[in-house]
Amino acid sequence: MGNASQRPEGGDKASVRETAPAEPEKPREDIRDKYELGKVLGSGSFGQVREAILKELPDKVRAVKIIERDDDAEGGGEWSNSAMFRQEVALLQNLKHDNIVRFWDVYEDVHFLYVVMDLCRGGEVFSKILELRRFTEANAATLGSQMLAAIAYIHSKSIMHRDIKAENFLLSDKSPTSVVKMIDFGMAVKFDHGIWFKEICGSPHYLAPELIGQKYNQMVDMWAFGVLMYLLMYGHYPYDSKNTRDIMMK
Repeated sequence: MGNASQRPEGGDKASVRETAPAEPEKPREDIRDKYELGKVLGSGSFGQVREAILKELPDKVRAVKIIERDDDAEGGGEWSNSAMFRQEVALLQNLKHDNIVRFWDVYEDVHFLYVVMDLCRGGEVFSKILELRRFTEANAATLGSQMLAAIAYIHSKSIMHRDIKAENFLLSDKSPTSVVKMIDFGMAVKFDHGIWFKEICGSPHYLAPELIGQKYNQMVDMWAFGVLMYLLMYGHYPYDSKNTRDIMMK
């Protein structure tokens, strides 16, 4: 299942800019000075993820997310891949939690942007749902408590994720005691209490009702978490359709 994220359609962008995180520290010049790029682990519209092997410690393997620069793309702005990349880096480098993927390094060159993170060998929670069809109540509770801990932590840091879904949680490894890790902060935003947002962003199956033509706050993450728990336990979404608009209007 691909990312069906919606781009914003209007809204009070001023409030978002006012609470946007600071620019990340200046990145290193060349990722290949420190890492050897290994096999491709995944790819999508955003770019690709590859192994990043530390040259000084070859047994230490991380993951690098590689995104093609589109700083000058027409209609890009704050929702260009480059802008979302920098948003993600600025947020990730200040987050330290067992259930959030750890940030290590950031690089950029003329053509690409790179962010190095923990390598999670267990794959996406969504892929695990496809494999198992559904989780037992006990296993769903274990995973759900870790996901909720990550959400509570970012909210305590005044960060709203805005794209909570099964694809954005990884399993640290393939063992029964694997730890859940939240990823992908490209749509995340800093918030202040009392500040409301209007941009439509996220994935259709997980959108809270107030995201459609209304103002919303960080509680949309909790709605999406509820949908995710339903998916874990029943193996399907609470509502579905081949038509994206029908899903959003349910």
